[in-house]
Amino acid sequence: MLQKGETSGVAAILTSSNKPLNWLGSGFDMALMLIEAASRGLNAAIIIHPLQIPEVRLRVEAALNTDWTAQVLLRMGFAEHAPLTPRRAIVDVMMHPGFSR
Repeated sequence: MLQKGETSGVAAILTSSNKPLNWLGSGFDMALMLIEAASRGLNAAIIIHPLQIPEVRLRVEAALNTDWTAQVLLRMGFAEHAPLTPRRAIVDVMMHPGFSR
């Protein structure tokens, strides 16, 4: 597990085959990982799209030295807190003529 001050790490979710039931299971596993990461103060970025390219997926699996199918990669780490995005007051939005009936 990462400690504060360490760089981010990458986690992989692998399945024994590449079928719809495996996709569903990896989605549940990802949800559990994200909940656990959040409970420890970690931020996560989900990396799925590159794995849809067969050559990329094979290279990832080769780098992991596995015969299993890579379904999801998660980049996890501690992030600096960014300033809050300014928001308009709710009365300014709800009182807008476009929202009236």
